[in-house]
Amino acid sequence: MFTVHRETHEPSAVRHAVQARFLDGQRVNLVTVQGNVLSVYNLVQAQGAADKRCHLEADISFTLDGVPQDVATVRPRGNSRDLLIFTFKDARVAIVRFDPKMRDLETVSLHAFEDTDTKLGGWHSEQRLRVCVDPLHRCAALMVYGCKLIVISFSSGTATAAPEADTQEDTEQSFTSRVIDLLSLPSTIGRVDDMAFLDGYDVPCLAILHQPRPAWVGHMAKTKDTAHVTALSLALDEMTARRAPTAPPPPPPPVVWHQENLPSDTFALQPVPAPLGGVVVIGVNVLFYVTQSLVRSLALNGYSRASTNAPIQEQTGISLDLDGAHHALLTPTQILFALPSGDIHLLTIVCTDVTVDGLRMDKLATSVIGSDICTLGRRHIFIASRHATSLLLEWAPIPLSATTHIDVSGVSGRDDAGLYGTSSDSTAALNTSASRDGSSTGGDDLDDVYGDVVDGGTTGAHGIGSGGRVMTVKLMARDALPTVAPIKSTAVGTSAQGVVPHADPRSQYELVSCIGHDKNGALANISYSLKPQVLLTEDALSSVKDCWAVHSNNSKHHTHVVFSKPKKTMVFRVAGDFEQLRHPRGFDTEASTVFAGNVMGRQLVLQVTAKHVMLLDDRDCVFDERMKKGVRITKVSVADPYIALLLNDATTKVYEVKKSKSGFFLHPLPYISPNSDVLSLSVLRDTSGLFSLYSREQLQMNASVRTTTAQAAGGKGVPASNATHANSNGDKGSGDGDKHDGSDDDDDDNLYSADVDAKPASPMHPDNTTTTTQATATATASAANGDDDDEVHIRAVHEPSYWLFTCDKNGVLSIFQVPDMREVFCCTVFSVLPNVAWDSVYRKEIGPVELEPEMPLKRAKTMDEKGQSVFVEADEEADDESGSAQAEEDEQDRLQRKEMTIVELLAIGLGRGSRPHLFLRNETQHVIVYEIFTSSYKRHEKYEGRLQIRLRKRHQHPTWIDERLAQSSSIPPAAFRPFADISGCDGVFVCARRPSWFMCDHTHKVVRHHAMRFDGAVQCFTQLKHAMHTSCFLYFTGKGVMRMATTAAGQVLSTPLPSRRTPIKASACYVDFDPESGVYVVVLKHKEPCAHLPKFGPPMEEAPAVDMKFASDEPLPQRERYSICLFSCEDWQLVPNSPVEIPADHHVTAFKVINISSERHLTGKKPCVAVGTTPVLGERNLERGLLQLYDVLEVVPEPGKPTTKNRLKLMLSSDETGAVTALNSIEGYVIGALARRDGPKIFVWRVEDDEKLQPIAFLEGSMFTVTLKVALNFVIIGDYMGRVMLARLIKDETLKILNLSKGTTSQALLQVGRDVAPTSVYAADFIVRGAELHVLFLDQHANMTILAFDSDDPTTRGGRILKRHSVYNTGHQRIVALTRLQNVPPRNSRNATVDAHFLTYQTLEGGAGYITSIPEDIFRRLMLLQLRLLPHLKFRAGLHPSAFKKYKSASLHMVHQEVRTICADVYTRLFMLDLDAQKEVARQVGTTTKQLCDDFLFIEDSVAWF
Repeated sequence: MFTVHRETHEPSAVRHAVQARFLDGQRVNLVTVQGNVLSVYNLVQAQGAADKRCHLEADISFTLDGVPQDVATVRPRGNSRDLLIFTFKDARVAIVRFDPKMRDLETVSLHAFEDTDTKLGGWHSEQRLRVCVDPLHRCAALMVYGCKLIVISFSSGTATAAPEADTQEDTEQSFTSRVIDLLSLPSTIGRVDDMAFLDGYDVPCLAILHQPRPAWVGHMAKTKDTAHVTALSLALDEMTARRAPTAPPPPPPPVVWHQENLPSDTFALQPVPAPLGGVVVIGVNVLFYVTQSLVRSLALNGYSRASTNAPIQEQTGISLDLDGAHHALLTPTQILFALPSGDIHLLTIVCTDVTVDGLRMDKLATSVIGSDICTLGRRHIFIASRHATSLLLEWAPIPLSATTHIDVSGVSGRDDAGLYGTSSDSTAALNTSASRDGSSTGGDDLDDVYGDVVDGGTTGAHGIGSGGRVMTVKLMARDALPTVAPIKSTAVGTSAQGVVPHADPRSQYELVSCIGHDKNGALANISYSLKPQVLLTEDALSSVKDCWAVHSNNSKHHTHVVFSKPKKTMVFRVAGDFEQLRHPRGFDTEASTVFAGNVMGRQLVLQVTAKHVMLLDDRDCVFDERMKKGVRITKVSVADPYIALLLNDATTKVYEVKKSKSGFFLHPLPYISPNSDVLSLSVLRDTSGLFSLYSREQLQMNASVRTTTAQAAGGKGVPASNATHANSNGDKGSGDGDKHDGSDDDDDDNLYSADVDAKPASPMHPDNTTTTTQATATATASAANGDDDDEVHIRAVHEPSYWLFTCDKNGVLSIFQVPDMREVFCCTVFSVLPNVAWDSVYRKEIGPVELEPEMPLKRAKTMDEKGQSVFVEADEEADDESGSAQAEEDEQDRLQRKEMTIVELLAIGLGRGSRPHLFLRNETQHVIVYEIFTSSYKRHEKYEGRLQIRLRKRHQHPTWIDERLAQSSSIPPAAFRPFADISGCDGVFVCARRPSWFMCDHTHKVVRHHAMRFDGAVQCFTQLKHAMHTSCFLYFTGKGVMRMATTAAGQVLSTPLPSRRTPIKASACYVDFDPESGVYVVVLKHKEPCAHLPKFGPPMEEAPAVDMKFASDEPLPQRERYSICLFSCEDWQLVPNSPVEIPADHHVTAFKVINISSERHLTGKKPCVAVGTTPVLGERNLERGLLQLYDVLEVVPEPGKPTTKNRLKLMLSSDETGAVTALNSIEGYVIGALARRDGPKIFVWRVEDDEKLQPIAFLEGSMFTVTLKVALNFVIIGDYMGRVMLARLIKDETLKILNLSKGTTSQALLQVGRDVAPTSVYAADFIVRGAELHVLFLDQHANMTILAFDSDDPTTRGGRILKRHSVYNTGHQRIVALTRLQNVPPRNSRNATVDAHFLTYQTLEGGAGYITSIPEDIFRRLMLLQLRLLPHLKFRAGLHPSAFKKYKSASLHMVHQEVRTICADVYTRLFMLDLDAQKEVARQVGTTTKQLCDDFLFIEDSVAWF
């Protein structure tokens, strides 16, 4: 069996967040890390906004072949923007920067410390590699392998002038590093807990928090204060100086100062900036401020008196602990803490002059459960979260007496309508929502959170305000980034609307998952594709080929819908219903319509037929432009008030709608030059300001900047580091955009075969060009007007400009300025679809691509049937390889010619015009999307009057349009259909056999690609603003069925996984679907304070609880309580009065909706809810779990509450002598795992009369079984600390044959085989293909192992050991939820009759994907494709994709690693290359790109669920 793995949706859980000036060096960016995805956001403020509120806008994202363990920023000398430092597992460091010319990451330096001497005999490091940076950006440090200190120096790096530097400071650098063995220092440094650089030292000073003799719980009674802080002086000149091999090593760093006797529970350091200096030592119960000569402390709770013997200062009114808290420096004297409970606290260093008087802790607000925290700019804070929505907060200083507690946990930002759904909790301190356009819709309570900044005394340098009072801050929620993570459990159920007529039968199923944690817990209805909510279905309009919705008379909603048929047009009036107009005024209904829309705002209706261009008002046709005889209109593009036409003679016409005294008319614009052989066109209305032209002054300034940069570097030509050279070699093979970095103007000309000395055909002067204002000038003007935060990106309001995009048959992409119709951009090799495309400056005439003339037929000598020699033509000889090779080559040339022919263009500004994109479709129906970005680094005068833009191919899911659908008529409808506002997003809908959405939300400007598998093929689409549904759309399926639909209410489309979230304010642990009642059963967990200690006697009889006495400043311990409740899929809310409480001190460790044998049920199988519990009472009490079965009954619903028709009823409850850790059903019996003191057991029970459980079989387990997966009578037993076993339930007939029958036993659970290596199983299931049944499981290292039973292999000992069929690593994904579904291959496929199952998974990081079996021929092509594709890839941060997917282990042991699993991401990377590179890779594989496309579509179609 051969399998393929693909991550279909990237993770959304934010693990790390850091502030950096990463993109332009001036404005602040937020850099977040979600798994292996690096995202960059801008802090944006609307120009002229009165409230000056800021929000986050996505700028760019990158996918890495590795998971960063930590990220930090640094700006060494000679750089104009910040660099990012990434640390990866096993002591690897990568330093990258942003390349604005290619809009990609550029690797600056790589450092690896994986040699044997550094590892000290270890295999790998389990600790997280945290990096800290010197405040003056002189060096960085990190700890590896427990005792090795790595110091990377930035001050001694060699520098050379970077080619085509965008600013004066950019240089190419190489950084040096040194390894310091802490065991060799004179002062003993043991276990290192944290490190931080101190401020105010001439030489970098590193403070290390460590424990020479680590303490444990049993050691606390004897020794408490075991933590030390040691400050080391790092002399970089001595460390990085080159030494002879025989020279002695540099001396160890000296100790500047040392502080002992700190509590053993201290875990972090926070340096304090100068002039105070020093460091804050953060502990669980105590805080210390430590300098070389001063120590101040603060007790956080009553436990601090028992945790340390040091004198501490107490503050009344606080009781908290900082275990697991995250912190960030807010001001030089204030530190912000985000606690695991979601509370936000502020630590203030109270001081006068330069003397610290003490510490003060205040509670500010209640927020989400954070995973990281960072400051953003001068007045903003970002709280990253893996469990809920990440928040952007604004803070303002206020006097301490004016503070009020604010709950911002429910504030979900500007664009989250329906993110949390509707909440009925009236006890929340703040319950607000915001409209999609950012306007506030809350009440007066919004003033506390969204109110203006309080004008008061500003925070002084020492924590004292201008009035001499201690200052604190006020927090105001400004924005939020939604998260669908962590996904812990999933269930497949049926939707409430059931099967929609004419829709895919799989569309009735939905996926419900448990996400979030604690108060941020929720249930989410997750969709792999966008599933519309159908409002109207009509199948009487089967011959319609296109449709449009139009306004009339400045109406707010659409008033008419135009349907185009092959030879006529139908017009419907849109009111409450659709009403066909028999004789519509002004419309031409006797001809087929090519395009219909609105111009001049919503005053006029534009109708274009093959011979007419008509303008209509609400009464009649006001203007009619007729084409000449023999001329027909084939394509239309409109950007109000301009109309571009493509005629059948491959020429273009552009009109402008104007108004005179006599009325509206069409004014023709000048023809473009050349105006021939045009195959596609599009008009863009740009409001982003990116489309600006080079002026002579700007070119001269760029030239002077580069000259200054070269002089500053000295022109010495110092060679770069090995890491830089390795990266440049990797860039050369990454397609057209990566082969040439665009560093010089001459390189651009050579790339596009342009003559440098050639003169333009016509002078290009920007005299009549309106240049847009750059962002820097806008920000400077804002700062001059009194804006104190010049780090914010100002979203300026630009005047609209118009541009005409054309592409001819030679593949030349041209951009013309409208209305001058002057060419300002020309890419002559756009036909190969380069990764990055830029201006060729001058057009060069290129003739059409012609194939070589056909060769005359060759004659060959052969033998006939009688044995006589005859001459036959070569192409008639069956075994003539040359003839077949020639035919194959001709087919490839024909395919390449179709790939190079672009038949449709769409230039559109997504995100309300702020993100210009170019959508195109070639003749092979492949959809490619380019992102347009600014590039203002040219210096030659030939660029005067040219556009300052480049085009970068967007990383996306490969999309194709069925050729039969595209060629169904002589004038095929446009595949790209833009829409303005659907669920708070705009974008483009792609009409295809596999339709999809490209959506960009209005707030964060994140572009997402969502498939729509609901109806199969979609022929045409239009947005429809109905009076009752303003956010709906109209489309026709491939079967001719018309549907009016909208998106589901509350569905969030800005996340990688479209989801509908229902908050429950508790941790949802398990979920499953009951098919008989149609409801979901959910296990919830919530915490409550506990002030008593339960006691149990030997027979498990509960004794009176012992009340514990706690002081007022001692936090109460938290006890977890579990409950079972029902969840309705009709209103997506919990069923009222349905929860069933689990006994106290019992934890639910097993849950499943199972089918048991029942004679009372019609089908012989009865579904019921099985729950297994584990009491957590301490090691002295005997573990006796509970196994309970519940029945979901149907009762009379309460008045006005139709969802209360279902209730849970306890069928039976059985006390078990051990913890119940896993449950399932097998052939009508209950199978469960018990963790008992005499050894773990796997039991099989029979339910007798729905009253008791009768054991019928058992099997010895490993240690702690967490997974029981059943298929037929086979069961997978996955153990968290042992091995994976495969067992089988055998009945009496088989027992007699095997002579295993003993006594009255009629069944037996026998072990078939087990895995050879111990592992920690996270998830497991069967994978099926035909008659093959394999075991698949995933472990804690994200390894995916497939086991097979093979009794003929001698290494399996007759099958007792399961053979490792394939090993593979899924990367960063921690997969805990697997769902097995049936493959549905295409009907015309040769594998359509093969019965196979695939596995879909969800991860703790919020990602999703699938694992499926594939035929061997597809696997072989995939394997070769992966090998041949590597030389063409760019390894960001020096990470190798093959190493990322390699099997990983915590120890070095011999495991057979045979790989029969491949990653399907190679398809996406293949289609990111240019066509020449794609053809070369396919040739090396021995196939064609079309065959690779067919393989990818076969895999995608077979797993198309949800």
